[in-house]
Parts: sequence; structure tokens; C-alpha cells
Amino acid sequence: MPESQVYCHVFSIESYDKKDDIDDLVYQEALKNIPLKEDELLWSYKVIYVHKHKATILLVATSLSTVSEWQKFFKDHLDLEIEKFDIETLANFRGLFKKKP
Repeated sequence: MPESQVYCHVFSIESYDKKDDIDDLVYQEALKNIPLKEDELLWSYKVIYVHKHKATILLVATSLSTVSEWQKFFKDHLDLEIEKFDIETLANFRGLFKKKP
């Protein structure tokens, strides 16, 4: 997904335990920080760092209509069914580094 169509938000959670189900907490963070209506919000996250029960999380979001437009584009022009997208920043990062630094 082009950077201009994606929202990224990095935040920390105190007293994080890897066994915790943090989906709801991340969802609430998305609702507070991503300027999209709840019914248009399409989001994902990754825990990128944990240190002494404190987690740093990368939240990525876009609108459902944006994803639908991209899926339609690939279907109409290339006859491809796209199930997953990546964000431009992470795709570029993986292109530059063989391993995560």
C-alpha cells in the first residue's frame, strides 16, 4: 500500500505479558489515533520490541474502501485476487536488509 494511504502509529504498553490478548487494547488505540470511522477502519499490528514487561507496538491502518479499490484494480487489470497487502515502508525495509537489524 502506498504510504499516502496508510496510517502508522507506534505506541507502548506498560506491564505487557506475552500471554496477554492485546487485540482489544490495540483496537482502542486505533480508534483514538487513526482518523477513520470505525466501520471503515482496517488495521493490523505487530509487537516490535519487549523489554521488562513494556511492549512497543506498531499499529498500521487504512480504510476498507482503499483496500477494496486496490483489490478491484488488481482484479480488473491483472486478473489477480489479492488477499493481503503490505505497507510501502516495510516492503522497502525488507528490500534493503536480509535480516532484521
